[in-house]
Amino acid sequence: MTAEIAGLVDSKQGMISRRIFIEPEIYEAELQRIFTRCWLFLCHDSQIPRPGDFLTTYMGEDPVLVVRDSAGTVGAFLNVCRHRGNRLCRADDGNAEASSARITAGPTPMTGGSLACQTCARPITANWTATALA
Repeated sequence: MTAEIAGLVDSKQGMISRRIFIEPEIYEAELQRIFTRCWLFLCHDSQIPRPGDFLTTYMGEDPVLVVRDSAGTVGAFLNVCRHRGNRLCRADDGNAEASSARITAGPTPMTGGSLACQTCARPITANWTATALA
């Protein structure tokens, strides 16, 4: 399939076949070969500058919650309770201290405690820690 995909890109003329964007087989290959094997950009440091700031995004098809805690450390969590499958945060971004930001996990990272799903009360730990590139 690699040779076939390579034929869909004409780097000299800067053309990409629309098949790359619509064929399920190519999408599945990308999920397997890219999103499960290499570092992925989740957000820029400036998008969550203050303690309690968060945003939600995706790694392939996996929903992710990125949070800056009260110590300034950035952590990334799968945005789903692994016990019951509920979404932890439905907002796109915000601050955990703001009343409009509804993260269905508590205590918030601002309290210094660990996150716990409010639905099943089980602890949630960071799946990844942030790596800053200088």
